Amino acid sequence: MKRIVCLNLALVMVLCISACGGELTTEGTGSGYVYYESAENSGASSLEDTASENENNKDNTASNEPQNPTNSSRLINRTSSKNISTNTSKKSGSAKTSSTGYPTKLSEILVRRSNLPCFKIVGRTVANATSGIELNWSCSSIEFDLNCEKDIDLIFSRGNGLNSVFIEIYVDGRLIDPRTGLNHSGTNEITVATGLNYGIHRVKVVRQSDCECPTLTLTKIRTYGTLITKAPENNNLYIEFLGDASQIGWGVRLEDSFFANYNSAEQQAIARNKENEDGTLAYPYVTAEKLGADAYVFARQGVGVAATWHTIAKKVDGQSTIICNTQAGLLPTMYDYVSINSNTKYEPTRTPDVIVIEAGGTDVNPTCLSMVYDSDRVGIDVSCAEQISKDFLLSLKTKNPNTKIIWCYGFGDSSTKLAQYVERVVEGAGGADKGIYSLKLPENKRYGYASPKEHAAAADVLVRKIKQIIK
Repeated sequence: MKRIVCLNLALVMVLCISACGGELTTEGTGSGYVYYESAENSGASSLEDTASENENNKDNTASNEPQNPTNSSRLINRTSSKNISTNTSKKSGSAKTSSTGYPTKLSEILVRRSNLPCFKIVGRTVANATSGIELNWSCSSIEFDLNCEKDIDLIFSRGNGLNSVFIEIYVDGRLIDPRTGLNHSGTNEITVATGLNYGIHRVKVVRQSDCECPTLTLTKIRTYGTLITKAPENNNLYIEFLGDASQIGWGVRLEDSFFANYNSAEQQAIARNKENEDGTLAYPYVTAEKLGADAYVFARQGVGVAATWHTIAKKVDGQSTIICNTQAGLLPTMYDYVSINSNTKYEPTRTPDVIVIEAGGTDVNPTCLSMVYDSDRVGIDVSCAEQISKDFLLSLKTKNPNTKIIWCYGFGDSSTKLAQYVERVVEGAGGADKGIYSLKLPENKRYGYASPKEHAAAADVLVRKIKQIIK
């Protein structure tokens, strides 16, 4: 009878998942107990959501506690770009008895929308029914617990594109690889731990590359053990960062000496190379680390609130012209979607305690202003841009009435024009009386490509401000 009940429950869940369509959008998940999909000893690239599979693997979700909690984990770091392989699969016959006396099997766990509550996700993402969970924004992360031993392998699918995608990986709170490059499209497999003792082990993956680099999807986890069905807990403080290149760590990995005679087009191209970028060294991520907060970064180089460098060709008054691309380059429009390349609406699951904005350089730039299209003409002026920015701040407050908003300036662009613009916009939106603040960050001295030390200094200023306004 027990098998029949479990089988019926699994069939109902499969039917419910099928009815939901192909995607589920999320930003963070809560805790909960659900079944999950796994495959033993499979070399196939995809597996079906069948009731028989769930029946065979139902024991994997029976408990959130390790059978031998006294054993500590032992980590051997084998993760690096050279450990990445394509379409590889480990094979095992039947269950083996570990050195601790507990039978463990080599399990291949599918990462899917159906087991989303098993994962703590920070950052806007899409969880697909058949392919996995995407991490496509700078500093977006996925975290989960395994009851396992021996090895842990992560299998990713990387989208097309010339740029590598870089990630950092933690196992049991220890940073085991500060920079792993996924260098080719398709399947990338990484061994993140070997020689683990039996017990509960936590894995965290953080994307370092920005949204302009190829997509990245966690598709499978392979280990000798099972996936814990309760996600790691959220941190108490939650911060949302909205902005431009400064927030994604543009050029942060370059040495100071590179800028000693910085003036050539060749040097500028090197500075903008995606390999020299790292969101985990930028001030948003550093701020969150200092505060013990969850934070996600919704930022892209060249974006603004009222104007942008991101453009498209379009007919305006019968003439072919270049105008701003609102969905890819304007924060008020971008904010409604999961990503710059998706029509999927963003549906937040957590309310931020603080929203930090750093943008506006394009909003005071005459070239960018000339490319804004508002149905009957091309081009706006700064006063119009100010009104658009005020409206955006007020719309954020309407959606998040108890959230504090800080608009930063002076770090990536130290011009007086931008400083005055931000101050007028914040004051016009109600200022501190409405929980909206401006904040000058220390200026960086590397032509907008701030160093790790400069990002850390900016984070210190922002941390003090957040502590001051959050009671």
